[in-house]
Amino acid sequence: MSPEYKSWSFIGRRALVEDTASHLKAARSVILLGGPGLGKTSLANQALGQIHESTLTFRIRATPAVSEVPYGALGVLLSELDHQDLTHPMFVLQELGRHLADQAAGRTVVLFVDNVEDLDEMSAVVVSQLVRQRAIVLLCTGGAIGRVAPEFSHLWREGALA
Repeated sequence: MSPEYKSWSFIGRRALVEDTASHLKAARSVILLGGPGLGKTSLANQALGQIHESTLTFRIRATPAVSEVPYGALGVLLSELDHQDLTHPMFVLQELGRHLADQAAGRTVVLFVDNVEDLDEMSAVVVSQLVRQRAIVLLCTGGAIGRVAPEFSHLWREGALA
């Protein structure tokens, strides 16, 4: 296990970690929901640690500060794209999907979104479409399904998000 995934022992949660990792290995997106301080992010990191050799993981942390900025949460990923590709959501979706696939070099792309309920609307649309296109496997954490963007509750209702 690489050093970035080492953390405290998950006594009593090993089954949750393994279940999450097995969903991700099977290219099934996962949302981990619960109140603050329950260990959702730690559980996600443990699961990512179990699959890190066969995947390429990109991490973004949504925050209230960037939730009003279009594509704010995706800024780090979009910074590597040509700015003219960012003029329309379809271009963003197409170019980001292509960029992630190029970076992955055949590995499964996992996008880990911490605090998904703070994802800005445009980022939510792009991420949900990348899931629908099977360009990424999504792992996200959040407070409650009712607080996330409608795109994610639709994915959850459709069974595309476990």
